[in-house]
Amino acid sequence: MSHTTVADGTELHTHVEGEGTDVVVMQGRPLGHDM
Repeated sequence: MSHTTVADGTELHTHVEGEGTDVVVMQGRPLGHDM
């Protein structure tokens, strides 16, 4: 899983599984996942 945090607090999580790509974007509220 790749984890990207943008300066304005937007987090982009890209989760790749066997059959496809699932992208979850949360704006203004970090999920609290530290690298």
